[in-house]
Amino acid sequence: MNTADPTLDTRIAAFAAAVRARLADLDPEDVDDLTGGLEADLQEEAADHDGALELGDPARYADELRSSAGLPDRTVETAAASPLHQLRDGIRARAGELHARIRANRELSAILDLLIVFRPVWWLLRAWAGYQVLAFVVAGSFRVLPTDLTGWVALIVLTVISVQWGLGRWTRSRTARTLRTIASSVTAVALVVLIPSMLNELAARGYDDPGAAYSTPYEQPGLSLDGKQITNLFAYDAEGDLLDRVQLFDQDGEPLTTIGSYETDGTVSDPATGEPVTPADGAWNVFPLGGSDAALVTGTIDGSDAVVRPPFAKALPLDPDPEATSAPSPTAAPDASPPAETPAPEPAPAEEPTP
Repeated sequence: MNTADPTLDTRIAAFAAAVRARLADLDPEDVDDLTGGLEADLQEEAADHDGALELGDPARYADELRSSAGLPDRTVETAAASPLHQLRDGIRARAGELHARIRANRELSAILDLLIVFRPVWWLLRAWAGYQVLAFVVAGSFRVLPTDLTGWVALIVLTVISVQWGLGRWTRSRTARTLRTIASSVTAVALVVLIPSMLNELAARGYDDPGAAYSTPYEQPGLSLDGKQITNLFAYDAEGDLLDRVQLFDQDGEPLTTIGSYETDGTVSDPATGEPVTPADGAWNVFPLGGSDAALVTGTIDGSDAVVRPPFAKALPLDPDPEATSAPSPTAAPDASPPAETPAPEPAPAEEPTP
């Protein structure tokens, strides 16, 4: 057994090249389907027969392959062929020669076999590119995937057609094969432009940055405390008694409301009618809000019968004001100089008795 015989390798390569040349009128994909791995099969057959291999007539072998695959008979060139047909046949002949040379080289043939394995990927890309071309012609824009039912139906139909073409089906007529060749050429050129464009579009949309949508935090309108919305306010005095109709303002003198002012412009609309609502006290910074007004702030549609319940009937009183308590009487400061002594009265002289 001598499978490494250069003479045998040359004979096998020449036989395979002749077979492919006989099939040159077919599309290269059909030729690959029929002759893919032909050299390896012949080498294996030679090894089974200790290096003896009868190759036979390559033309007859090619015709048998064509017939078994259900492909049309070989087209015979005529002298009256049109220039377009001559150009097409010339291109096919050059492609067949290139294909035969690739198959004659083991390394290039192995690479080609690897590419053939990934042909289903090309079928899907061809369908996707065809959809993009169709979408551009109809809508004038590109999208990575369809956004409506019509687009999905079109993409699925194109995918089915592309896969059937790849499997060698729906190409029995010359018109179908010509259409497949044109579609494959157009979509191949379109992919060169589409793939970079789609990658740039995906990058611009922020698909690779999930946190991009949260770069601007949402601001809750109105008042909030630790993320919790404040819908009403209750004020108590120093004695713990609830105050009514208290006006509140912020440090800049702006009315302090629970409805917000940036998005609502300081107004509230009735959910039923859409008309602006004026609070019972005439302003939204007067607290506590009444039942209907508080219901509008919380989004309740019907709050006319709502009762506002304060959190406490009476709050804890504050400590007494230290300035209001009586201060102890101050002690008299000692005088630096001692008090002046009052002189004692001198006794009156006694009267002498008269003689």
